[in-house]
Amino acid sequence: MKKLPSNKSFEATVIAKLNALDARLGKFDTHTDKFGAHIDKMDTRMEKIETSVGKMDMRMEKIEAHVGKMDTRMERFHDRMSQFDEKLDAVAETLVEFQENVDSKFEETEKRLVVVTKHLSEIRSEITSIRVELGYIHRRLEIIEEKTQGMGGYAKEIDELRARIATIEKLLAEKEKTEKTKV
Repeated sequence: MKKLPSNKSFEATVIAKLNALDARLGKFDTHTDKFGAHIDKMDTRMEKIETSVGKMDMRMEKIEAHVGKMDTRMERFHDRMSQFDEKLDAVAETLVEFQENVDSKFEETEKRLVVVTKHLSEIRSEITSIRVELGYIHRRLEIIEEKTQGMGGYAKEIDELRARIATIEKLLAEKEKTEKTKV
């Protein structure tokens, strides 16, 4: 039984999804770098803010707001990653079920093919025996024709029998040709 290359398809799907995840992580890294740059600017400003306590309090509130937003974003990112994992698991289960279904259908098809092949073999055997019998009938008609050559009325019947046999042989040849094209 041949296996379908579904594992490659599954791997390709997983790799594509991992690449998409990697791209998302790259965007996250960019945002993190930007956030880092903001923090660096804030440090510079903090040195200036030390001279003014009022300004320092305002800047601290802004930093806390950014950190809060980042926490919220991190929580959302974590939630999305969890959802992605769940969906990926569901896809993997579906692919396994699909593979099992395909394997089952393939096995059924192989069994049917064995039955059809056996049936075709039987038909060919029957056609061969009919051809042998028709050959025997031809020879018998020739013998009857020779023996009844001088008698009237038989020649027409013998010709009719030969025409019927020729029709049967033609049908057998067409049937045999059709059976060969099916295989």
